[in-house]
Amino acid sequence: MSFPEALAEGSMLLEYRLNRVLGQGGFGITYLAEDTKLNIPIAIKEYFPREICVRTPDGRVLPKSPASMETFRKGLTGFLEEARTIARFNHPAIVNIKIFFEALGTAYIVMSYEEGRGLDSVIKSRRRARWTEQELLDIMLPILSGLEKMHSMGFIHRDIKPGNIYIRTDGTPLLLDFGSARYVMWEETKNLTTFLTPGYAPFEQYYSSSKRQGPWTDIYALGAVLYRIISGKVPVHATERSSALLGGEADPMACIDLTMFEGYSSHFVLAIQHAIQVLEKDRPQIVAEFRQELVGEKIVTQEMLATVASQANIESHTVNHKSADVVEKMTILPPKTVQSEVEPVGPAPSPKPVPPPPIVKQLGRKSGKSGFLYGIFSIGMLVNVYLFAKMTLDKIHSGLPLTNALQGYFVTVTIFPLVFMIFSWLVLSFGHYDHSPTRKRKALATQIRTAIGMELLGTVAIYFMVR
Repeated sequence: MSFPEALAEGSMLLEYRLNRVLGQGGFGITYLAEDTKLNIPIAIKEYFPREICVRTPDGRVLPKSPASMETFRKGLTGFLEEARTIARFNHPAIVNIKIFFEALGTAYIVMSYEEGRGLDSVIKSRRRARWTEQELLDIMLPILSGLEKMHSMGFIHRDIKPGNIYIRTDGTPLLLDFGSARYVMWEETKNLTTFLTPGYAPFEQYYSSSKRQGPWTDIYALGAVLYRIISGKVPVHATERSSALLGGEADPMACIDLTMFEGYSSHFVLAIQHAIQVLEKDRPQIVAEFRQELVGEKIVTQEMLATVASQANIESHTVNHKSADVVEKMTILPPKTVQSEVEPVGPAPSPKPVPPPPIVKQLGRKSGKSGFLYGIFSIGMLVNVYLFAKMTLDKIHSGLPLTNALQGYFVTVTIFPLVFMIFSWLVLSFGHYDHSPTRKRKALATQIRTAIGMELLGTVAIYFMVR
């Protein structure tokens, strides 16, 4: 893979020689380097928010424009604050920071290099191989221990997902990529989609304030990671779950399909379900509570979760909105204040009956499996109309009356959309995709309108061509 924005191989930063790029994200580039004094490999993370900065020929990093200078500077400050905070943790499940410094117009964090690979890569390589409960606990318990130390110091991660959990060659986990710099830049860019990972981010992270975030925010993400590993599916996005409740529908994740969790302890499965509740007050409030539930020291019953789901549904209706569609069309507001470390940890505040935060939605753009099916359907309809229109013209030119030819055209060209609509409904209904009945109906209605429009265009085209 090529990384044209990265520093050249062999470049020197203090006594560190860059060997190659390990990876690049939206906010930074990570290099494998060598400490030339100690002759040991190390990892270096460079602050490089690619959307607002450029690399000059001499290697320096500059904001793209004067308008982005302040955003770049604040993000840089958050990056350095992240380094200072993580350096205080000193935990085997949290990356070890050696030093950090500023150079070439940006900043760098020097970390211990660990052999291994990301949990997301491990999940893909195992494919359908089933994870045992003990294997999952071997990953989660050290991570929980590290998070517990973070939370006790008033810091939350905010971006736990498989790609930010690193599995060393000895099997022990390491938590990566803390979110201070990203959170600072959220205030400046007002673009939330870059800063959250849908499916792993709980609903309170879509609020314009961090006051409702706490240990329960990271606990939700860990529950989502466990759900992804076991089920093979990313959890339904928190925004979709909230929209379903506002629209009078059941939470799509209210009851986990237990057939996907056969072979796991009931307390283990229920602990996961408890962790991914929509409302923050309905989840475990501290890491110790979630850990006790995972190992069976504290039992959560199905009846308790059913009561929680029922209460969440009732509370969602105290919001004075006409429908979930109203919420979907809103845009997120930026936070008014940003802190590199969150407020002191305490119990989650009880939600008040006020409108929920606006939800980010890219209007006019289809997403998910229904959008993919619609794309295939549109291409298929174009090919279908073209082929049958051509066949109809050939029949007319060979002497078949126009009326009979058009009747035959309508019958044949309608077969494809009917078959595909039936197929789409079956896929969306039984394929465990994250779509409510309303969304399924809208997807099929769009296909019907497209089919009718294309058939009419084909008919008109044939009519005028043979006049």
